[in-house]
Amino acid sequence: VGVLTDRSYKVLDGMGEILSTYPLGDFQVVGLARYGQQVLLLCENKESRVRKILLLDENGQEKATWSTGEKVLALALGPRKAYGLTEEGIHAFTADLTHLELEPMLFTSDLHLVGDRLYYMTQDEIRVLGQQAEKFTLEESSDEEEAASFLEEET
Repeated sequence: VGVLTDRSYKVLDGMGEILSTYPLGDFQVVGLARYGQQVLLLCENKESRVRKILLLDENGQEKATWSTGEKVLALALGPRKAYGLTEEGIHAFTADLTHLELEPMLFTSDLHLVGDRLYYMTQDEIRVLGQQAEKFTLEESSDEEEAASFLEEET
């Protein structure tokens, strides 16, 4: 079981005993994503304006880290990739946080990873990263048409 406090990330056993502790130091956690037993933490040091993304394994040990001066708005973690949304766009990483690419995106507000597909939201659409043809417009259809269109795209 993983437990996040204001000063550390702890891994507990089934009886509540602390197995390991990862100290956060001068950083504060402002975002979190999970996949299986791994956790991706978005940490920020407000004084130095440094932000880092930490990947912790099932034992609460640091597997990888990526630092940036950019504001990170959202995180997503999957079996093979991790994603971070900044004001510049969507950053794609390997499972060990090696930076793969930056996909410039304006006015993107959130990310959701479903399987290997990364959905991102703009002001009026939901899109799938890397699949330009797939977009789901929110304004132009009724709720029933919207749901049917979304389900057709998924099958």
